[in-house]
Amino acid sequence: MKKLLLSFAAFSTLAVNAQNANVQLIHNCASPAAAAVDVYVGLSTATAQKVADNFRFRTATTFLSAPTNLGTLNVYIADSNSSGAASAFYTLPVPGLQADSNYVAIASGVVGTGYEANPNGRSTALEVKIISNVKRTAPAGFVNLAVFHGATDAPGIRVYPRNTTTVLLDSLKYGDTKKYLTVPAAWYQLAVAPEGTFSELNTWYANITGLSGKSAHIFASGFLTPSDDNGGPALDLFAALEDGTVIPLPRRTTAMGQLLHNASDPAADTVDVWVNGTKLYPNFAFRTASPFIPLSAEYPLNIYVCSKGSTSLADSLTPKLTLSLTTSESYVLMAVGLAGTGFVANPDGKNTAVGIKVITPAKISSSTVGNFDFAIVHGATDAPTVDVVARPSTVLANNASYFDATPYISVPANAYVVDVKDSSGANIVASYNAPFDVLSGSASAGVVFASGFLNPAANNNGKAFGLFISLPNGQVLPLSLYTSIKEVSAESFGLKLYPNPARNMVNIAFDAKQNGNAKIEFIDMQGRVVKNVADENLSIGTTNYNVNVSDINSGIYFARITTATEQTNVRFVIE
Repeated sequence: MKKLLLSFAAFSTLAVNAQNANVQLIHNCASPAAAAVDVYVGLSTATAQKVADNFRFRTATTFLSAPTNLGTLNVYIADSNSSGAASAFYTLPVPGLQADSNYVAIASGVVGTGYEANPNGRSTALEVKIISNVKRTAPAGFVNLAVFHGATDAPGIRVYPRNTTTVLLDSLKYGDTKKYLTVPAAWYQLAVAPEGTFSELNTWYANITGLSGKSAHIFASGFLTPSDDNGGPALDLFAALEDGTVIPLPRRTTAMGQLLHNASDPAADTVDVWVNGTKLYPNFAFRTASPFIPLSAEYPLNIYVCSKGSTSLADSLTPKLTLSLTTSESYVLMAVGLAGTGFVANPDGKNTAVGIKVITPAKISSSTVGNFDFAIVHGATDAPTVDVVARPSTVLANNASYFDATPYISVPANAYVVDVKDSSGANIVASYNAPFDVLSGSASAGVVFASGFLNPAANNNGKAFGLFISLPNGQVLPLSLYTSIKEVSAESFGLKLYPNPARNMVNIAFDAKQNGNAKIEFIDMQGRVVKNVADENLSIGTTNYNVNVSDINSGIYFARITTATEQTNVRFVIE
């Protein structure tokens, strides 16, 4: 344990009516050999008094009272459990402390060999830096921050709030101090990059909400590459407070999040999404989604959905949603609801104002190989409570009303017909094809969501009702309405496609089981028709097509064949 002597009172007896300065000591020497030291102060080794006993790395004292009328004082640093200042391995003369002034003395550098040179050519030998004109208070609601670069192997740095280009300080090299940043007492994500760049080395959280009216000294500590520095401690940021408390600033951690725009109001057809005062997702279109992306975890995210072309949070369509995400967890954040007037009330009396539906834990992949995992979200404001049933009788959602979301459901990755029924479960409102077999190769999880209006004419002519599925890569695909056409296997059609992968040409052969019309199409992974191969009457028997695909981009596609009663598809690749 660190033991401190809280004043230099022993020296004040040497002079009558001595006036004192206030000095805080911070131990930031990262060498394992100096992990704990004793600190002495005096006019000589014979008279020096111990002011910090077993003073450990990354700790600080309170502000200690030091006499100013004795001339030059010496700071002596010795090994822990030393017998006196005479055994010191470092001595620093400190002349001219000013009465009633505040100082921070921070020990930095390395002891011994085996350490990298400083990239800016600065000396990395152990040294006690004296920082003068230290502030101990700040205006109410604000915090005064000083920043000290104490990482010997790190280059000059730039510090800025993450996701901004607002530079708080730049070109701070080892041994330098920046005084003072006066900032609101709030949460911050402090990104650190090499000076002059925004090439983030790492980001640290600074929760200074409780430091209103106070000050703190943030210091960079440790090694950027510990393996090249005797296995010393890794680079991190710490904040020393006036009372001697040293707070480690935690490194930024992440959760995975997907943003999905399902707010059906035509006035919000395209929106801007702001996070912590920064417009992160401008021009975000209805029925589109982002891929799953890293979002800051263990940190308050203030999320607003604003009108297109917004210039500030005054243009927000939603109240502030504050989230603190859990590290390594996954989330879907779905914007739903209505911003204006002229819409039909929800038949179940649900609030339809624009809001954000949070789905967690969200899935990026299936829990079982060969399955497709999905949640269902009711996002249609004028639609009543419904049941969703996979034929013949698997209930996927029971009595789901607007804004409800199911837990994730895991099913074999097959093609399904899904019936949307009224709350009685007896009457089918609409039926959709759910081609989970097609999706299983590109994604093994998703969110199926109801979107739009049952009655567009009564809802400002908004988009019509439909079911859609968002995939982890950000694709949003419509589920097609089911018809009486039966989905069958490619084998039952005798369907053959070769070569696969194809380059310039692909051959398709299949057996027509009856006379009649057949349509052949190539479909991309978004469900779009990229080539109409044929739409003609065929006779019973084997049919062959030789198709030029040189005009189609490389990627994964499906050849879909549709007759009057059956449909099948086969996956192929164009190189």
